[in-house]
Amino acid sequence: MIDHIDSLLDQAIAYADQQLEDGGDDLVDGFKYKYKFPRDELTAYDEIANGQHNLIEMHEDAHGQRGIYAKCDIIAGTWVAISQPIVAYWDVETKEGKETAREMVQEKADDIGDNDDDGDDNRTTLRDTYIEGSLILRALEKIQSSPFTWEILQHLYPRDVKTASALPPWVCDDASTGQKVEKQMKGLHKLSLFPSDQNETICNEIALLLPLMVRYNAFIVETSSELFVIGLYGPELSYFNHSCSPNVSKFSIGDVTFLFANRDVAMGGELCHCYFSHEYICESTQTRNAILANDFALEEDEDEDEDEDKNRPAKRMRGDDNIQTSGLICVPPFILSKRFDPSNGRLYKPKGPDRDFLCNSEYLFPIWKARILEGTGRSNMHRGDKKLGLEHALPEWEAAIEFAEANFPPLDMRKIPLYIQASLCASVNAFHDWAKLALRTKGLRVGDQKKARHYADKALEMHHVIFGGWKMRFLKRYSEEFLTSDSFRGQMSQAQLLYNLDELWGFYHGLWDELTASKERGKELIK
Repeated sequence: MIDHIDSLLDQAIAYADQQLEDGGDDLVDGFKYKYKFPRDELTAYDEIANGQHNLIEMHEDAHGQRGIYAKCDIIAGTWVAISQPIVAYWDVETKEGKETAREMVQEKADDIGDNDDDGDDNRTTLRDTYIEGSLILRALEKIQSSPFTWEILQHLYPRDVKTASALPPWVCDDASTGQKVEKQMKGLHKLSLFPSDQNETICNEIALLLPLMVRYNAFIVETSSELFVIGLYGPELSYFNHSCSPNVSKFSIGDVTFLFANRDVAMGGELCHCYFSHEYICESTQTRNAILANDFALEEDEDEDEDEDKNRPAKRMRGDDNIQTSGLICVPPFILSKRFDPSNGRLYKPKGPDRDFLCNSEYLFPIWKARILEGTGRSNMHRGDKKLGLEHALPEWEAAIEFAEANFPPLDMRKIPLYIQASLCASVNAFHDWAKLALRTKGLRVGDQKKARHYADKALEMHHVIFGGWKMRFLKRYSEEFLTSDSFRGQMSQAQLLYNLDELWGFYHGLWDELTASKERGKELIK
């Protein structure tokens, strides 16, 4: 498998720069983002199904449910599957120039959990059928340009008319988009895309199955350039089952998604990833099941201990589509981050009963508190803190790290930014003349060289195991975070920051020059 990460990162950086140049919100054409990635490096479903993949294979269990298993011992950090969506909807696309995809999901989330005065349960959905409708229309365009696309899509759930007929029909709450979908579906058979004796039957199947395939299989991923993309990926990803102790995780660069082993996996072991964000792995079984119940039904085994949480989610048949109860809600982390009260770091709660999550108090709150403390110039300890009862930021970063190391998989991308921030926090007034000045000045706080280097090493090592590329790739992925780090850290100037980056990770002038060169390569790739 050839490593094409640098090419993807160059394109992601170039697209991010282009968006800034174009004014951000003015970028409305989702198809403007076309990430180039070699087709022969993507994982093909047929390879897995026919047993031709080097690392993984597909089996059915005793209940007839398919899953992905290791053909050999797999080392932590190994990429096991790479996929690019059949169709995608980008976060920066707008609906009638008003809302981005993220804002539309935000609107839905703001209403979740609101109860009427009489206490009746008011249910709503995080799904947005406008986005789903857009994906359906794009999938139809793909089928029209290449009818073979339908052969690929047929492996997604629901795979047959009988199963689809038992599911609630897809209905679009955006009238204009719904009418476009209906018009395209009705006219599909006139294009004679399939053999004449099967054309009408296949087109009718597409009209029934395709909207449900989008509903049940499209998912949202955060890309390396701080964008969100909702993609309909192929069956090469859909057969990875769920576990609350996942041995597989994913990351995306642009719209290319990589699945990697987050720990060593023995030959014959089933490869599973977590269907929800890893922040929620620590929650109770009841809460996790409620999160899963948004899209899945659990196949329960009465002989199993509930705390083991081995219940396997299966697509369920229901009357209400993708509902969430008001008593137990879960929203994506990017929505949670917008609901903080800056004065105390707590999450704004919707109306109704208390429904805070453990990850809020044990993980998100320490992160928020650390940033507030650093903004006031209290990154590290001062000799007068104990007497005055003052706190500083480094213990808060370490509390978030402790939570992540206890609850997240051994290899997890979320740990890397935490290590970076803890390292930079500890580095304030820790090196060179800044440390000497801090030691001589009563009002300055002295950094911690040992901890700064410790967390810097952990960040780089974990990043390399997951992404490869050592320092240069590490710099590409986090350059913006590095260069803006001084903006919220009191007592750290831009000059001190650059010195510290060199001290911690060896970011000398040549690497920054290479970063500039990679941006130019990215501009050429996206032309």
